[in-house]
This record gives sequence, C-alpha cells and structure tokens, in this order.
Amino acid sequence: MTSPADGAPRRPTPADLRAVAGYLAGAVFVFGRLWRDPAGQLLSDNLQDYTQFEWVLAHAARSVTHLENPLITYRLNSPDGVNMMANTSMLGATVPLTPVTLLFGPAVALVLLLTLALAGTATAWYCVLSRHVVRSRTAAFVGGAFCGFAPGMISHANAHPNLIAQFLLPLLLWRIIRLREPGRSVRNGLVVGLLVVYQAFLNEELLFVTALAFAVFLAAYAPCRPAEIRQAVRPFLRGIAVAVAAAVPLLAYPLWVQFFGPQHYHGLPAVVAHYSADLASFPAYSRASLAGHAEISNRIAQGPTEENAFFGWPLLALAVVIVIWLRREPVVRALAVTGGVFALFSLGSSVVLNGQETGIRGPWWLLEQLPVFDLVLTARLALVTAASLGILLAISLDRALAVDPAGFVDRALAVDPPGVPVRLLWWGAVLAALLPLAPTPLPVADRPAVPHFITAGTWRRYVQHDDQTLVPMPLGWWGELNEMRWAAQQRLEFRIPNGYFLGPDPLVPGQTLFGTRQPPTSELILEVERSDLVPAIGDSERQQARADLRRWNAAIVVVPADNPHVQVLRRTLDLLLGTGQLVDDVWLWDVRNLSG
Repeated sequence: MTSPADGAPRRPTPADLRAVAGYLAGAVFVFGRLWRDPAGQLLSDNLQDYTQFEWVLAHAARSVTHLENPLITYRLNSPDGVNMMANTSMLGATVPLTPVTLLFGPAVALVLLLTLALAGTATAWYCVLSRHVVRSRTAAFVGGAFCGFAPGMISHANAHPNLIAQFLLPLLLWRIIRLREPGRSVRNGLVVGLLVVYQAFLNEELLFVTALAFAVFLAAYAPCRPAEIRQAVRPFLRGIAVAVAAAVPLLAYPLWVQFFGPQHYHGLPAVVAHYSADLASFPAYSRASLAGHAEISNRIAQGPTEENAFFGWPLLALAVVIVIWLRREPVVRALAVTGGVFALFSLGSSVVLNGQETGIRGPWWLLEQLPVFDLVLTARLALVTAASLGILLAISLDRALAVDPAGFVDRALAVDPPGVPVRLLWWGAVLAALLPLAPTPLPVADRPAVPHFITAGTWRRYVQHDDQTLVPMPLGWWGELNEMRWAAQQRLEFRIPNGYFLGPDPLVPGQTLFGTRQPPTSELILEVERSDLVPAIGDSERQQARADLRRWNAAIVVVPADNPHVQVLRRTLDLLLGTGQLVDDVWLWDVRNLSG
C-alpha cells in the first residue's frame, strides 16, 4: 500500500499500533460481559443466532477433523440435511478458528470471532483511510472507528458475525480502484479475484452489496472526472476480466451447491422478506448507543439486531455541513450520492414512518424482483450509508486539521475567519455528533445448562450408529434450540432432526422457511407444551409417531428433567412411545425398536 503523501510503502508506526489496540479494546468493551464467562453466558438479544453460530463453528471443526464436505451437512435436519453454502456457514472465518473450537469449545470461539470481527473491520478501514485517503492518522482513526463501531454494526454484533466481519471489504474496494493502473492488470486482477473468493466464504450478501455500492459510487464520480475515467477504462476492464477468470473456477462448485445443490432455496422467508429501515430511525439513537432508548427502538426497528439506520440527528446535520463545505471534491460528492442512494434503498419497497405504512413506494421496488436482489434484507443497506459517513468524517477531520493553526485560516473554504478556532470548533461538532452514538456493552443472559446426560457422554450407550439421531422434545427453531446447543457442545457427534437454518418449504415450491415444517408428532408435542395438557392419544397418533421416528432414524427421544412442562410431556410420550425412564437428568425413550 502507498501513503497519500509520498506514494512509498509505509511500515506500521506506533500510532498505527495504538489505533489497532484502541479498536481491540473497544471490541472487548462491547463484548465484555461475554468475556467474563463465555461458557456460562450468551447474548440475550439474539439467542437463536448465537446458538446457530456456535453450531456453525462446531460444523467447521468437524469438517476439518473428519474431512467432510463443509458445504452440505446431514448432522442437522436429518435426514434431509442443510445446504451450508446457502446458509451463514462463514467458512472463511470458522475454519481458521478450528484450533480454538477444538481446544476451548465453540462458546469461546464465537466470542473471539465476534471480537476480532468488530476490531478487524475498524482496523481495515483505518489502514485504507490512513494510507490512501487522508494524511492525518487521527482523522483515519475516527473514520475507522465509526465504520467499525457504527450503530448498525453494534446492532449486528448481537450474534451476526457474518455481518460485522467486514475487514476484507475496504481492502477489496481499494484493490478494485487499483485496477485502473496500466500495466498491472494481471497482478491486480488476481488479487481482486482472490479477495472476492475469500469474501464469498465470509458473507455473500455483503459482497453483493459492496459491488452495488461501488457501481453507484462510480456512476456518481465519473461525471466529475471524465478524462480520468476514460483513461482508466481499458486497464480496469482487463483487471476485471482477470479477476473473473481467477474467481469463477474457485467458486463454481460452491455456487452450484448453493443454487442447485441439496436443500437449496430461493428468496427469503416471508417473516423477514420485508424488513426495511423506518424513516424515523435515521435521526434516532439505537438501544445499544449511549443516548439510545429501547422503547423508541422497539417501535421503529425489527428488533435489536436490525437497527441499521440509527445515526442521530446531529450526525445527519454534520454530514450535510461536510458535503456543503467540501462539495468541490469529487470523492465527497460521490460518497454523498452513494450514502444517500443506499439510505433510500434501505427504506425498502414501501416507506414506513414510526412503524406505520405511508403508502409511498420506496425505490427498492424497482429492483426487488430481480435475481439476487430478492435475497437482500433492505434494512441492512443502510450499512453502506454508515461506511460513507465514516469516510466523510475522516476526510472532513483531515481537512480541518490541515487548517493553519496560527491564523485559523480555512483554506478549504477559501475564507479567512480571523480569530475563529476552526480546528477546535470542528472537533466539538464531531464529538457532539459521535458521543451519543458511542456503544454500550451488549446485554447477556445465563446460558441454559446442557444436561449431564449429554456432557458425560451417556447418550453414546443408545446412539450407536452414525446415521441415528438423538431427538430432544419439543423440536422447533423458535425455542431455546436445545438440540443445536447439545450437538455443538459434543462437536456434532450425533445427528439431530430439525434445527435453525434456511431451507426450502417441502410443501410449497419456491417458498423459503426458517427450519422446516414440523411433522405431526412434533406438532403434537409442541401443542402439549403450549397448553400444558395431555391430549387423547390413539392408534393413529402412535402410528404417526412411529412413521416420524423411522424417517428420523431415531435412537432415543429425550426431555430434560428440568423442563417446566416435563410432567405433561412425559405422560404424552409414554402414551405414544411406551414408558420412559429417568437417566441422569433427562427422561429418555429408547425407540430403536420402533424406528428400526
């Protein structure tokens, strides 16, 4: 990389190391409550995704140690399996963390992944900003801090490591810009191609959104520098051709698995397909910000993990001032257009204000039916707006710090305000905009205990073949996901039916579900738990239970003894499967003779 000052390579300085340490300290602060007891606590605002990513880490470790195909698994949702390439498997991070997962468990590995993702993203933006965009490391530090710790990023830090692990994106964007260099098309193209491949194994949604954002930025920048763009077209296109040639062979099989392999799906589940940013969220503060209020957030966001556009009115006002002040700079204008376009896109196909439909169509309705576009949660497009704001903050601070401190002359404005401390005033404005957005530690809850029956390995007496399943009751992805937590704790040594994942609806072609449709026996048990009543059980229910057990190839059915509904669940399962037995701290039904 080259410095914006002299174009020469630059080694890390003490200031760079302090910046990285500061970002790491900030990430540890955000996840501080988790770090106190990773094995005993989890993030309370997103129990399901937290459990899912622990399972994903265990899946990656098993894929490495057992040399299994990591793109497809049959250890979840057995016997149909799960298309891991079409889910958030995050193999680009979970596979390298295999030693941590094996040595310390998936709980520790997940906290480490979340921490490094947040700090790494801020660090990557700092590196690109300090070397290629601004001269001031202080300005780069502030810009990197906002890009890495923006309210949307902290919201997704609630167990969305795939969305906060953005450390490749600033590097990818800079390398794409370098494709314009003449005579280096092959080298630059290969680097871009390999970065694209790696990012595809971190998060494809972010890769697609980044490509879309670059296209919008380029469309806004090109009219400002037509001669520069004309000169760069040929080397840029040659570099893109090399990048495509490098990436396609490496991604061909994974993408085939994703879009045509077992358990592939199209589109998003109906429950999240229309998640969009509320127009009222832009001047508001998220619940995880210093000035945030959960009541306001609950009214104008789809939950703690999707508060993407909570920028606060002072920052929005400051952004307007920056754009007016530096409007002569093409990069500033292009960033303003990019951030504004993606803010509009994040409103979705129908604009919502204070939780109410306005009847006004958002610009996304023109794109939402296109392939790939239909997989995007529009609320998350505001993350591009956040990155644009972070870069604008860095540029504005860089220009303010370049003001002559003796005469307080603002060269960028081409005016001479004698006696006015421009630097001090600008620092005050930036701090006033950013301090209310400062993140607070994320809330945690005690982790439900894994039964001793599981941790002691007693289950191995019953699940004696690799294709058999252990069936915790009741099943269902919306609960505590006992089956996935237990399996992850045991390094996926046993298979489980159902689970939390994205997959096709087996009854409605073209529709996508979280998990899968519950078979009749599972629905019956769920109703027992909801009603706390034992239903009438006849021969038809017993026959259906046998059919479901055979399909799962179940070895045992298990209910934790501390389940608050254990009495009605036990009596119901006794009527369905025969008398169960208390083994360690679970009620157990050995169903090998029924499922075989």
